[in-house]
Amino acid sequence: MADHIQIGDIAPRKQYTADGEQVLFTYPFPIFKAADLEVYLDDSLQDTGFAVTGAGEDLGGEVTFDAAPGDGVAVTLRRRLTIARQSDFQESGAFRAQVINDELDFLTAALQQIADDARRSVQLSPTDPDVVLTLPDRTTRAGAFLAFDAEGTPIAGTGSVGEAPVTAFIETLLDDVDAATARATLATQLDLGIAAPTAGDAGAVLSVDAAGDLRYDPTLTHGAHLTALSFGL
Repeated sequence: MADHIQIGDIAPRKQYTADGEQVLFTYPFPIFKAADLEVYLDDSLQDTGFAVTGAGEDLGGEVTFDAAPGDGVAVTLRRRLTIARQSDFQESGAFRAQVINDELDFLTAALQQIADDARRSVQLSPTDPDVVLTLPDRTTRAGAFLAFDAEGTPIAGTGSVGEAPVTAFIETLLDDVDAATARATLATQLDLGIAAPTAGDAGAVLSVDAAGDLRYDPTLTHGAHLTALSFGL
């Protein structure tokens, strides 16, 4: 039996979607100590409200929340190490197998962390030719759009974020501080301002007039409308 953690070929990150009832979530990668595990609910890093078990185990362990995360909340578990030298060998001193194994385990875990960060970043395709991807300086790119020239080099695009044309409807969304507020804004758009239909509107087709308003058009019956479609008119 090994006297040190076995670092397997596995990404140091696991994500779940909560169902509002589950309180226990597993992480399938090893950590050295409980503090090495970051716990996120959606985009919020958690400091309390959970317990971590399994530190030092080859196959990982479990995170148990005091209260179940809400339905639909993204639960992200990520190993995050402070990358620093873990041991130091003295001249003519002891060179113990466990110490060097622990150091190599930590270095492997640190490399996995860097590899996972790289996979989640913007990268060139393996078949792309070499190109300089240095961003324009801060002054040049401030408030501008990121664009690419004919050679694929990053440049500051013309115009600015403040000049981006948007409709009046989109403006009502841009000032919403979170998804819930945006959904509420969208919900208000369900009321299209159409008067409730009457008996006189029976068989009429809902259409858009020259002013862009919705109305019931009695001159376009369902039958005539479908006939026009069937003949490709």
